Parts: sequence; C-alpha cells; structure tokens
Amino acid sequence: MVARLSVVGPDERSTLITAGWCRIPARPQVTAGDAGDGADTGVPLKATTISLGPTAFVLPGGARVRLSVACSDFPRIWPTSSNPELVLGFGPGSASTLRVPVGREGDRTDVPAAITLPPGGADSGWVTADEPAFSLSHDKAAQEVAVTFGARSRLRSPSGADMELDEEYTARVQADRPDGAAVLARIDVCLRMPAGERVTVRLRSRSSRRASVVEANVSMDGVTVLNQSWAGHDTVTETL
Repeated sequence: MVARLSVVGPDERSTLITAGWCRIPARPQVTAGDAGDGADTGVPLKATTISLGPTAFVLPGGARVRLSVACSDFPRIWPTSSNPELVLGFGPGSASTLRVPVGREGDRTDVPAAITLPPGGADSGWVTADEPAFSLSHDKAAQEVAVTFGARSRLRSPSGADMELDEEYTARVQADRPDGAAVLARIDVCLRMPAGERVTVRLRSRSSRRASVVEANVSMDGVTVLNQSWAGHDTVTETL
C-alpha cells in the first residue's frame, strides 16, 4: 500500500511532497452483489497506518493538498501482481485521516541556507555538453504506459581524456498486466584516453519483479576485451 502526498497548484499541476508505503495482507474478496450499495460490504475494515517520509515544504497560497492511495509506486516500487480493489473507510467509526504537522511562519527558527549560484556564461569545467531527456508515451492498443528518462553528456579532463556518455532508462507497465512491469536500461560510453586509445562500453539490461538480465560489452580500439551476460531470479513467492 502506497500513499503519496502532493500539492496541486491553481494551474492543476501536481508536485510530490512526500510518500510512504507499507505491506499489509490481502482482505477477503467481495463481489458486487455481496457489497450491495457499498455501505456495508460484510468485510470488517482494518485500520492501517502508512508513515510518510520526513520533509519540509512550503504550501503556496491557493494550493490544494492531494492524497493518493495505490498498490504501487512504479518504478520506485514494483506493482502488485494483480489489480486489487481498494476500499477506503469514511464516516463515523471508520474515517480515513491524514495527519500532517504544520509549522507557521512566525514560529520558524531555522535559517535559510546560503546557496552560491553558478557563474554566468559558459561552464569551463569538465562537463562540456549535457542534454537531459524525458518522455511519456501511451500505447492505447496495448493499454501500456512507458516513461523514459536519461541524459547525454560529454566530459573532458585536464589530462586530455574525452568521454561521451549516453544513458536511457524506460519503465513500462500495462494496465491489465501489472505483473509484467519492466525496467529497461541502455548505457553507452565512449572514452578516448590521453594517449589516443579508444574504449567503448555497451550495457543493456531488463528487470522485472522476479528476474533481471544484464548484458555488457567492453572493447578497446575495436578489440573486444569483455562480452558477458548475467541473469538473476527472485525465488521468493508472493501470496495475495
């Protein structure tokens, strides 16, 4: 069970404040006929406390607070292998409660941190190029959502070494197949040593809730010095 606390601005944009999670046993299933109008499902509600992570956040004027409850926080936490129905209690005797400590402006005793801003103009350091990437795609036919992020960067050291790094990570999951959620990684590194040698590193991986496969290749001046693959499996069973 995952709880996410967010702030929603006047423009309807949501910003995560904090999150927390806990593992609880599954409750007995209730069919629509047994549940009636939903007022009494016949299944006793059980109080569950989800502790949110410590944080400090200033709520701007006009903002709203949103609490989301789900069975995953993918890709940070793998989703459950099925899509259980969540029932939240409301009303006398079974009210769901959000408790958030509040500090008022006049009661604050902390001192704002002094952050030195970077100098204007071009960066004269090692990093000579930096291109972050992010995309969100929806496959309506497969009912799949994929989030891809990564970066391309180039570093040049004072000794003359030149390294180009290209990273890409994709998390994808289908609405009706949460057990098939996967995280794919692609990392390419090209390094030119001060003496002129060229080293190329190629890494590919695919991870699911139960298994991971990693393939790596390293070559120097076109000659392969490492070509290896690794696979791991989780033998822990899950009871729902």
